Amino acid sequence: MRAVNPGVLFDRPSLSFGNLKPTPGETTQVSAVVQARNITGEALTYTLGTRQTDGPAFTVSVNPATITVGPQEVATFQVTVSIPPGQGPVDYGAVVELTGGVQNLHIPVWVRTLPAAQSTKVLLLDNDGSTSLGLPDYSGYYANALLELGISTTYRDLDALAGEPQTLPALGELQQHEIIIWFSGDNNIPSGALPVPTPLTPTDQNLLIAYLQSGGNLIASGQNLADVSDIEAFPVDPRYGRSDLYGYLGAQWAADNVYETGTPEQPVVAGVSDLPWTSGLLLNLAAPPEGVVRSDLNGAGNQQSVDAVQLGDADPRLPDRYTVPFMRVPGTPEQLFVAMNTFDEPTLEKPIKGLPFRTTLLTFGLEGVRSDIEGFTTRKELLQTLLYWHVDRPSVRLNNDGLFTTTQPDESVLLEAAAQSNTPTEFMRYRWDFGDGSPIVETAEPSVTHTYPTPGTYQARVEVTNTWGHKALSPTPAVVMGESIPTTPQAAPAVGSQTFPETGQTLSGRFLEYWRDNGGLSVFGYPLNAASTDAGQLAQVFERTRFELHPQNAPPYDVLLGRVGAEMLAAQGIDWRSFPTVDRAPEGCLYFAETQHSVCGAFKTYWESQGLEFDGQPGRSYAESLALFGLPLSEPVQETLPDGTTIIVQWFERARFEEHPQNAAPYNVLLGLLGRDLYTPTTE
Repeated sequence: MRAVNPGVLFDRPSLSFGNLKPTPGETTQVSAVVQARNITGEALTYTLGTRQTDGPAFTVSVNPATITVGPQEVATFQVTVSIPPGQGPVDYGAVVELTGGVQNLHIPVWVRTLPAAQSTKVLLLDNDGSTSLGLPDYSGYYANALLELGISTTYRDLDALAGEPQTLPALGELQQHEIIIWFSGDNNIPSGALPVPTPLTPTDQNLLIAYLQSGGNLIASGQNLADVSDIEAFPVDPRYGRSDLYGYLGAQWAADNVYETGTPEQPVVAGVSDLPWTSGLLLNLAAPPEGVVRSDLNGAGNQQSVDAVQLGDADPRLPDRYTVPFMRVPGTPEQLFVAMNTFDEPTLEKPIKGLPFRTTLLTFGLEGVRSDIEGFTTRKELLQTLLYWHVDRPSVRLNNDGLFTTTQPDESVLLEAAAQSNTPTEFMRYRWDFGDGSPIVETAEPSVTHTYPTPGTYQARVEVTNTWGHKALSPTPAVVMGESIPTTPQAAPAVGSQTFPETGQTLSGRFLEYWRDNGGLSVFGYPLNAASTDAGQLAQVFERTRFELHPQNAPPYDVLLGRVGAEMLAAQGIDWRSFPTVDRAPEGCLYFAETQHSVCGAFKTYWESQGLEFDGQPGRSYAESLALFGLPLSEPVQETLPDGTTIIVQWFERARFEEHPQNAAPYNVLLGLLGRDLYTPTTE
């Protein structure tokens, strides 16, 4: 028994371009290159075409129109999506159809456009309690600094809407702003402490999380921000009882007042990171002298209870590996900080970012930064620095797009990287992957010479890092049609093999290691066929998924999971975009702005408890769960399974969650047998 042989395997079995922000009056265009690997022993020829399946009129093109792939070779084609100007925010769907070969194939294409016009660069959220609680008003400290910097800003007084369950605008309006600045001043009232809702309400926090998940930027500033972000008056655990939004800021609360720890050099705050942009930061939070009117020209003099925070050590919501502390109070314990950035960057080993957003947490208020003392960083200078850090988007290209062909043994090639960015920065580190399996080389210069021992065609890549700490990878565009690129996969540990009497199939090598490390039987089920000998162990089907081997990728990305949830829906003739969507998640749920679906209750508990292992850290991060299951494609729905059982299910890109309330946790949620149902076995 074996699964149907598709003839070719794609490195990208579906194309999701995510959220795009159109430029007003211009066509929005995005492209991707797909590799098709022939896993048979004969040449295959395909005719390529496209068909729109969803959304207003747009164009999907594919180039070339035909491909011929030799046995065990790779061919590539480029898919381009063009969306005409003037379209509103909407989802677009299409398929790329390949006719010929062993059988006809298709690749789903999806893209969502966000609101075209950026209202202003910054949305300033006033949560200082001046309108609702009679506390001092610090809005002028922020607004005037942004005005002096020439930054277009929209101001919103959240406290003026106190008592409403939602004080933030809708998600689509939030997404019109590149950066959100949220400040709390002297406010320390959590939502739930008063008889009426106070900002940020649970609904507000879910909206901000959805904004971040769609790639937003958040700067949060306030000396009692941990309290203000709570969603109940008194957290059960003041360290880990904080809201999910506080977790997105990357910090673990440690103490109410950093000035009461150690022997601080009050009231100085200094940069601590080894990056150039932080080493020169030096702030003074002292109150102005008696008799001097406090204003944005000097400082508010209100920093009396600055929270101390540290990197998380036990809360699985806190992705500490993504968090970089960058300011602290000298003289306090070394593990305590007052400023942290949370973000992720692509690397040669991990080209896909684990987080789509960037956040900055300041446990002091910007209003307290003195702007009138020589030798110290002013409020405007600090704000400009933070804005640059958030909007910096470096890019890099290699000469000849990194594609090099050698014809002689030990032939030397000069690689040159051209890096640029949209902010004032310099590039200080270059890491080179020469594409021949040799070790990665690091240099401080933008060029390097490499000697290839064996003639062939090689795809080289470079990773660059600038003085903001942000990275970029060189793109790897189309490969010469039908020409094989030599790859040297990293050797998998010798993990042996395991035969399963239940199906009579054997799991071995890298697939066995991956199966054991990432959930085993409960997540993937039993193997249903042998790893295809045609493909050199490139694919193997399991009860709940499909493993695909991509030896050109570094572990753990050398094994990729098929999008069996989306594929099963498509096989049933169901377009997942036809499922009803929601604008926000209920309290205590996760919200995924990319598909406009939520995950709640037992399904949320299961989603957060499972995930692929990326880093050996305890617990499962959002990124690890997302890599295993993908995004939700539906809300919970009642369905009748092939065996006639009617249950509540929820569809994900790579799974179908099934609720079985008769079972005790954690077995009250089981994964559907999509591998078994999707791949019809045939007798050899």
